[in-house]
Amino acid sequence: MSKQKQAAESKKPKKEKGQFQSGLTKLSLKLFRRPAVILSNRLPQIKQALLRSGRRDPPENYLATVVFATVCSISVALVGVLLFFILHSPFTLLLIFVPIFVFVFGMGQPWISASSKSGSIDTELPYVISYFSILSGGGISLLVTLRRISRVSLFPTLSAESKRILTDIDMYGLDPITALEKSAKSTPNKYLADFLTGYTSLLRAGGHLTSYMDAKIHEIFNHRLMKMRSSSGTIGIFAEAYVAATVVMGLCFYLIFTLQSIINRTGLSGLSNAVAFTTIFIPIISIVFFYLIDAVQVKDGPIVSFKNLKTVFLGFVAVPVLLFLPFDAPLYLKVGGGLIIAAVYPAIKFEREARTRKAIENALPKFVRDIAEVRKTGLSPERCIQQVASQNYGALSKHIREMSAQIGWGIPIRKVMMNFANTIQIWSAKSIAFVLLEVVDLGGGTAVMFETMADFAQQMKEIAREQRSSLRPLIIVPYFGAVMMVASTMMMMNFLLTPSSSPEAKSEMSSIIGALLTGAVAQAWIMGFASGKMGEGSMYAGFKHAVALAGISVVTIYVLQAFLPGVR
Repeated sequence: MSKQKQAAESKKPKKEKGQFQSGLTKLSLKLFRRPAVILSNRLPQIKQALLRSGRRDPPENYLATVVFATVCSISVALVGVLLFFILHSPFTLLLIFVPIFVFVFGMGQPWISASSKSGSIDTELPYVISYFSILSGGGISLLVTLRRISRVSLFPTLSAESKRILTDIDMYGLDPITALEKSAKSTPNKYLADFLTGYTSLLRAGGHLTSYMDAKIHEIFNHRLMKMRSSSGTIGIFAEAYVAATVVMGLCFYLIFTLQSIINRTGLSGLSNAVAFTTIFIPIISIVFFYLIDAVQVKDGPIVSFKNLKTVFLGFVAVPVLLFLPFDAPLYLKVGGGLIIAAVYPAIKFEREARTRKAIENALPKFVRDIAEVRKTGLSPERCIQQVASQNYGALSKHIREMSAQIGWGIPIRKVMMNFANTIQIWSAKSIAFVLLEVVDLGGGTAVMFETMADFAQQMKEIAREQRSSLRPLIIVPYFGAVMMVASTMMMMNFLLTPSSSPEAKSEMSSIIGALLTGAVAQAWIMGFASGKMGEGSMYAGFKHAVALAGISVVTIYVLQAFLPGVR
């Protein structure tokens, strides 16, 4: 297949998506143009919010779509009312609030998108500004650098911003300074806006660009450190709120559901609300908290590795399989065992990748600094790589030896560096490898450039280390919550049982206890992902915590049964 045909096929889905959005906007304007105009007049600030989120269409177009989506969601509210009369479950009435949620979310989406875009720029900016600084020291203009950045998929947000600046220059005829000033006004990120504004002022005044770049790099590093420390405190507050919302609220609901089942003599059938709470409400609460935590976390970059998640979820077949296997075991043991088996494989896989990632990130600054030292002797970048290939860089050593071997085979240094960047499935390492590639390709790879790169890599390593150490204490919070949930449920049921209870009452309570403990184990498993997200900054790290929490919950049940004979 030719490259032209492949490119045409890759653009086809985007074209179809654009046609669908265009058709949806036209239909929304046809039906709800007047409400959209009224909202636009009442909210003049939404135009700037849309511009900062990356949308260039008029506010009326977006607002008409929001109103259309809200009207369509009313049908969901009607379904909730119908289900309430059929199932008599108060949780179905929550669907009544779906239209309100859709409208509020739609109205706030421009600000949410702008904030998300600003966070992405924060992640990419240190690498890109360092790239600008290193190349400007080699005499490369910012316009040339922007053209190269616009073709790089490694920095998607700043690549799109570069394309927008270049479009204003190439298509609309703006001079570079005016285009940069226009971008500074529309970007949602304060530090990018300050950088572009200062850069254009410096161009007009004829100041020293290298000193300005160095000052901006230190400013961005300090901002990243301050933001990381601030986010750690915020995540700690979220961790306490999450435990309160899941554990404390869960215990209150469990007590209410249990008393309702005992008083009304409905047994397990009366615990449908408890099942709905565990299987619907807790996951929804968890997703909301994960979203809030993700919004305030300082990210190391998009996760490049661990893409084959579809194969991971095949492990969830273990849950229904264990439920229907003909062996006598409590329900909570079957469910807990199934959930543990489902998460074991991704837990092992992520832990291996996390250790490899950490080892490579720790070794990369040393590798770049060693190249800088060898480069001072006058050797070419190719010979420098071959010279340091014999040293021990841990997990990075095999990649460096491959680079040395490829250079020995006569492969050009650019191709070797591209292979290196493509092999390492770690965003931060790929970004540093890309900058190294550009340094060699454009600037010849002087010793000063490599020294600058080594300092940059070391600073990013220190920031990542401090971030991990500040978040690590939050890992333990869900563990306390999970144990508290199981222990409190068992003690509560033990208090409800009395020695004078009839055999029928004890049998009924035994069924209720089994259902509630099953929900507690499942809830502990879900809380494992909260532990990974809050303490290690990644949902994928939650798999190992999910395994641990589900296992700890089951063990806690058996330990407490020795002291609470009434709940056996």
